[in-house]
Amino acid sequence: MRRDWIASLSLVWLCGGAAHALPFNPIDPSLPLNQYTQTTCISAGPGLPPVVSTGSCFGSRLVENPATLASVVGTGEAHADLATGTLRPHSIGRAYWFGVDQTRASGNAEAALYDTITFGGSYTGPVEIRLTIDGSFATTDTNPNVQGSEVRGLVRVISDAGTFLGADGIIVTQGNDGGVFLDLGNIAQTNANASGDFDAADVQFYVSVTVPITSTQRTIAFLVELETSAGLGFTSSVDQVKESNVDFGNTGRIAVIVPAGVTWTSGSGLLLVPEPGALALLGVGLAGLARLGRRARRA
Repeated sequence: MRRDWIASLSLVWLCGGAAHALPFNPIDPSLPLNQYTQTTCISAGPGLPPVVSTGSCFGSRLVENPATLASVVGTGEAHADLATGTLRPHSIGRAYWFGVDQTRASGNAEAALYDTITFGGSYTGPVEIRLTIDGSFATTDTNPNVQGSEVRGLVRVISDAGTFLGADGIIVTQGNDGGVFLDLGNIAQTNANASGDFDAADVQFYVSVTVPITSTQRTIAFLVELETSAGLGFTSSVDQVKESNVDFGNTGRIAVIVPAGVTWTSGSGLLLVPEPGALALLGVGLAGLARLGRRARRA
């Protein structure tokens, strides 16, 4: 599931450009460089109006069944705020069973933001860009037979000349049994148990990339994305609407983690994200171990 998305992390961008000036916008090369955020809800396109430092959108997908006059609406809502470094997607999918078949409407929401960071002084060494995420999955289908509900987090880091430096991504999925588990991930810590399962009402994880700062590479750019998608498979045979709710509007938050005393400035002049002191308390397991345990259990 979505392995093409994870595979895309290995892409290398080789673009020329002047020192300390990106040659393209990492969110979308068609956007201007000062477009720091973008949101997309359902599949209708980018959030409007386009803005520099904050973005929001809300969209819906209506599905109707002419034979029964039954209709359902899937929704997506996303917010991105560069100044606070927050991403907030929330999507809802719905399905209506009408005796012999059903009609379904999925929901999708994505928030993305980027910035460039220049480090001051003479510091050389590692710098971490971290996206910390928490949210929940829920369904009103007591069958339960939930399909197609996911949250995906991604961090990419590139040089100021446009060269790919590193990426990490993770997918958390709600399965056909209604359980929520770590589907794909690399080094991100999570609060999943040893088998990779989450409490559906309390899903926490982080995605991070660490890159070196050198005497010749003092400016880097990062792109972070957080996306939710909600859907339902075959619901229980009751003539009523069932709902799948993927709520990560609580907050996805970015942090620039550096040693004490190291200073940096952002290209936007807006990004002010302190290192969250509670990050060390976030996780209890490694994503790789959780994924292996989950696959072993499902085999």
